[in-house]
Amino acid sequence: MRTFPIILFILMISLFLGSCGGISERFGKPVMFGTAVRANPLRLDEAYSDFVKNYFSCLVSENALKMWNIHPDKDEYYWDDMDEILRFAQENDLLLKGHTLVWHYSIPDWFYDLPSCEDRVNELREHIQTVAERYKGKIKIYDVVNEPLSDEILPGLLCMDEAQIIKETFTWVKEIDPQASLSLNESGPEKSEEKREEFIELVNDALSMGAPIDLIGIQAHFKEALPPLEMLRNNILEIHRRTSLPIYITEFDIAPPNDPKKPFMGFEDWYHYQMMAYRIAFDLFKKLDSVKMIYMWGFSDKYHWRPGAGLLDSTMKEKPVMETVGPLLINSKMGGTDYYDSAYRGFHLGGEEVELIDSVNSHELTNWRVFYGPDVEIVDRKVNLPDVSTVTSLVLKADVIGGGDYYEWYVILPNDIPTVPFEMECEDFPEKTLGNESMGYWNIWGDGYISTFFKVDEAGEYSLKLLCFGEYAHGEWPKILLVVDEDDIATVELNITEPEWFEFDLHLEEGAHRLMIFFLNDYYNPDTGEDRNVFLDKVRIEEK
Repeated sequence: MRTFPIILFILMISLFLGSCGGISERFGKPVMFGTAVRANPLRLDEAYSDFVKNYFSCLVSENALKMWNIHPDKDEYYWDDMDEILRFAQENDLLLKGHTLVWHYSIPDWFYDLPSCEDRVNELREHIQTVAERYKGKIKIYDVVNEPLSDEILPGLLCMDEAQIIKETFTWVKEIDPQASLSLNESGPEKSEEKREEFIELVNDALSMGAPIDLIGIQAHFKEALPPLEMLRNNILEIHRRTSLPIYITEFDIAPPNDPKKPFMGFEDWYHYQMMAYRIAFDLFKKLDSVKMIYMWGFSDKYHWRPGAGLLDSTMKEKPVMETVGPLLINSKMGGTDYYDSAYRGFHLGGEEVELIDSVNSHELTNWRVFYGPDVEIVDRKVNLPDVSTVTSLVLKADVIGGGDYYEWYVILPNDIPTVPFEMECEDFPEKTLGNESMGYWNIWGDGYISTFFKVDEAGEYSLKLLCFGEYAHGEWPKILLVVDEDDIATVELNITEPEWFEFDLHLEEGAHRLMIFFLNDYYNPDTGEDRNVFLDKVRIEEK
């Protein structure tokens, strides 16, 4: 059932996100998120620097390392900005990537005035190795060469073809800092099959010459909207398959249209499209094993090279996109701390009082405060969780005496969530990601799921019953996955065309729990009209 304008966008995810097993696979592997940063805002804008250290695990220098900035005259280097970014990264335990050592658009004027190819090669080697020596062991990753496919300048200046330039420049860095990871960064191979093929050929040519390329950087700059997701996914997979190199998403953003407040692709405006698009893109990247890191090319419209594309507006206030991306960044950030495993405190009902711990792994904790979510008062390490009308997240943060951070993450539930035994219509589930109500049933689309919380007064054995049916297409019946908390309960093939009850046994402890139902193998072909569907009617949980 595909009837609304918004569906045309959502459908892009349905053709390629394959069947997955457990809940960890549904949400993708842990991945580090980073952002491009500028030195002056880190120095002068506390809101900017606070957001960086609170939401990201890694940084990349946006402009400070480019040759025209760091080496403006032949005999002069300007280190201040790159040193400031390094200082901030070290003080906040953030992985630092340097962008970029070689880019044909950042060549300073003095370099053109050198008399011969040999002189320019020698000066470029000296430049690269001077930078690498200064930051040896401190900058962990370098974009060594940026956008080689559009380079019509350096081959003439250096009297080398592009593959040879890559081989030489990468080798020069490794001679100084053999532990650094070296990236070849390119714009566009994820959006164009022609450019993808050209890029793969260049990478493999350079590798065959002995270029020590450690990883591929794919910029992922988009204008107004994401490209077809099947194409995006397939191009990334093909680059990895044919180069055998890991992939970093290095400069992600989507530029808004001229008037982002107008309706856009079935959404009330572009900002609400952005909410969906950024989260879908990040979820796609997370599910690709070849993608190891995701960098945004800035996060605030106040400093963004594409105003409007950020997570924050020009006054540093959160935009709607933070509703979908903010929790993802927090989860990633928390996953990067040494203390994450013991920090997750699970589900709590609104109005409960909890006592915060005062030590972890023999380290004392101090200065508890709200990191994300509703404001709460913390007195003597005790906090009253708010009684909320909808499910919300609260992340508290403490300082580890001796260095580091500790987080506690709560999902706060309203007191009126259903108590077992209960029966609920699936269209009444409070969380429904992709889908619509159809013929009195809930029809999940694409990679969507539905979710509800419930509570149990007494630990014991329970029965979970689901009334549902499926629609066959393209040689397969639909499959669904049922998950309670983080445990897979069952994967079910719905090979029936009329509603029937499916029953599953559960052991539930006293307290709050979460039920999730995923659609694993959606399929829709607009040319033939083939449409594989799941129709969910109601859920019943009761004692056995």
